[in-house]
Amino acid sequence: MWVIRYFIITVVILLLMGFAIQNSYQKVSVNLLNHKYEDIPLILVLFESFVLGIIFWFALSMFHFLRLHTTIGRQKKENKKLLEEIKAIRNMPLEANVEAQVKQPSAISGEPKISPEVAEKEEGEEHIPPPNP
Repeated sequence: MWVIRYFIITVVILLLMGFAIQNSYQKVSVNLLNHKYEDIPLILVLFESFVLGIIFWFALSMFHFLRLHTTIGRQKKENKKLLEEIKAIRNMPLEANVEAQVKQPSAISGEPKISPEVAEKEEGEEHIPPPNP
C-alpha cells in the first residue's frame, strides 16, 4: 500500500515540475486587494497559492483533530464511569427475595422443599390468591 502512495506522490511531483518548467517563461499580472502586481512569474503565483492552500487545510485539520480529541476524551470518561457502574452492580450483595427463591421438590415425598427462612416468612403471612382477570 505504501508503494502505491509513494508512486502517486512521485507522479504528481513530476507533473508539477514539468508544468513549472514549461511555463517558467510566462509572466502574469495579479490583482490582489486593490493592488496590481505586474510581470510576476506564473510558477511563483502557482506555488504561493499552493502553499496558502496547504496552510488553510492544516488549520482546518487541526480544528477537526482537536474537536475529535475532546470527543474521544469525553467518551473515554463516560466508558470508565459505566464500567465502574457495571463493576459495582456485579459486586452487589444478593438479597434474600422470597419470590425469587425456587422451591425444590423433596426426593422422598415429592412435596416442595422450603428453606427455613422462607417457611418462617410464609407462616406469618396470609396467602392471598391473585385476582382473576
